[in-house]
Amino acid sequence: MSQHIQRLAVRMLYDPSLVIQVYTGVSVDGLSDAERAILTASPQAAWGTDPLRPTRTLQALLEEFPVSAAVTGLSPLHGFFTSEDFHRCIQKRGRLVASFGGWMVAHAGRIAELELAIARSRRDPIRASGSLSLVPGLVPVSLPEDTLSCYQKIRASLGPDPLKHLISNTFRPYVLPEPPENSAHFLIERGADGGVQIGGGSAALNGLLAAAPAPRSVLEQAAIRQGATAAEAPDIIDDLLREGLLECT
Repeated sequence: MSQHIQRLAVRMLYDPSLVIQVYTGVSVDGLSDAERAILTASPQAAWGTDPLRPTRTLQALLEEFPVSAAVTGLSPLHGFFTSEDFHRCIQKRGRLVASFGGWMVAHAGRIAELELAIARSRRDPIRASGSLSLVPGLVPVSLPEDTLSCYQKIRASLGPDPLKHLISNTFRPYVLPEPPENSAHFLIERGADGGVQIGGGSAALNGLLAAAPAPRSVLEQAAIRQGATAAEAPDIIDDLLREGLLECT
């Protein structure tokens, strides 16, 4: 069985609407008649023998997005498994946490952006050979200035077992205030113990770091766009290398 069919099969295990499309002959992007015949060789009901599969996967994802779920409530979240974000992620072998986080941004806004940055910090970044890259675990993010305080307040209210709180009868989704116009700039860093710390950044620093991974010349141009002179830019990049925010790859 080809990888293409295997990925379609995974998608069908999560999305009953895709199963219906495959079995009723509706056009599915990239699916040939021969591949459709393979996928429909078993009874259609076989694809639904584990209806809790999406719920188990969602539970794992919510371990990294509990505050976002507290903003949205749980009822909309199974919609991820029928979304283009999910199907694209599986078909292109993307990172499910990153795909879910991106989908959550449309639902939980700035809180999901912060939790996505934290999730990215826990994972090794995409690196480009011959470039300067962020050190593993470092993620710059700029968000409305009340984001961290809202996040901390809601996270504290969820207690030591957020999922238990989210499924309780007393839970009600949190309503975020309108975001302020001003932004705050954070550097999220993964510690040696795997924990994540959120520190302060700046607009200029975050703007520069957001250009990585890239060749040194590109990062020097990014420094100039953030206000450095052409003479200062090389020294700024050298300082970031010495401080351990950038490294050669």
